[in-house]
Amino acid sequence: LSISAQENGALTGKWGDYEVSDLKFENDKLSLTRTVRMFQQEMKLTYQAVLMDGKLVGQQTGERGSIPAIGSRIKPKPAALGTWQLKIKSPDQETEAGLTLAQKPDGSWTGAWESSMAKNEASNVNFKDGKLSLTLTSISEKKQSKSTLDAVIKDHELTGTLANPKGKMPVQGNRHGANAIGTWALTTESDRGPRTNNLIIYNDLTARYQIMDSYFDVQEINVSDNVLTFKIVTRFGPNEFETSFKGQIEGDTLKGETTTPWGANPTTGKKLTPTKDKK
Repeated sequence: LSISAQENGALTGKWGDYEVSDLKFENDKLSLTRTVRMFQQEMKLTYQAVLMDGKLVGQQTGERGSIPAIGSRIKPKPAALGTWQLKIKSPDQETEAGLTLAQKPDGSWTGAWESSMAKNEASNVNFKDGKLSLTLTSISEKKQSKSTLDAVIKDHELTGTLANPKGKMPVQGNRHGANAIGTWALTTESDRGPRTNNLIIYNDLTARYQIMDSYFDVQEINVSDNVLTFKIVTRFGPNEFETSFKGQIEGDTLKGETTTPWGANPTTGKKLTPTKDKK
């Protein structure tokens, strides 16, 4: 559910990709109506909730009764998250390394640096206003060494300096999977006609996929060169369904195939917007 205010103060909203109506928010109370379209049928549902401790606590009501529906605000993902492919220039050579940064639920950072020369754990990770700093610790049988990385991240590029007791070296890098990151509209052809679902890929290569008017977490996703693959498992009652996709990225378009328990169908995609990250 996304809600925004127009210049005149009126509220507009979407539940999934469908516009809601009768949207009101007063005294921490939210109410709206949404229309669910399933195959050739339409069903109207109402939602009433109270904003409590940063969460929406309420009920969704339709012809078959009411069910609890609780919402939590989705926090923007920091732009430093993900895997970075780096190049480090020293006076006599250029080396490559991979830096992977992740966040725990409590907001603390974890990181790992891997190159042909060493594997390092990242600590003291700090990221704010597009600036990244961290400490790398390399442990071998003979000794322990430390170095620091200070960098600036803009969009999908990283530029900075790696410093150790021997001196400073410039570092440049790009985010792995940058060509896939963003919101895609995927249109799959079938005997029932075309159906368009959105796929949102975040900078850490986690993703959410739209089925009907709901979004589900993608369990597996991989970007290799210009090939995107992902798999999602959904459950409806006692039944479990697997949907998988494999396609070729060509700029802002995708071309591939979606496979479900009912067979494989051609799918094309168009990138709608880049996914916004938190600086």
